[in-house]
Amino acid sequence: MLTDLPFDNIKQILLYHDIETIINIGLTCKMIRQVCNKDFWVDKCSYDNLIIITPRDNYSDWITEYMMILRVKILLFCVFKLSQFYLLFGTYISININHYTNHENINLSSKLIRLKDPNPANYYST
Repeated sequence: MLTDLPFDNIKQILLYHDIETIINIGLTCKMIRQVCNKDFWVDKCSYDNLIIITPRDNYSDWITEYMMILRVKILLFCVFKLSQFYLLFGTYISININHYTNHENINLSSKLIRLKDPNPANYYST
């Protein structure tokens, strides 16, 4: 395994991996979980252009935080794509995010995003 490498080298290698790989390697090697400390997660989020909302204390909580931040980033990407759709086709878009004050409350279900047509009979969920 990677046990012969210094922690700094392992950390640099893990920075370039996706979250699924980090999770899988962390499940098989306790040393990897030790390398993935707060400094690692700050660097990983910075590398992936993610903003840390709530700093965590342990490996599993950092995984949860990272996944939630990534979900929010994907949701926002979809919102911007829908706005481009609006600009192209002139369709009204209504996104109700007033009730989601915390990133943990964001649900990526189809009920969040609805394309609105002036005729209520033509509502479509995405």
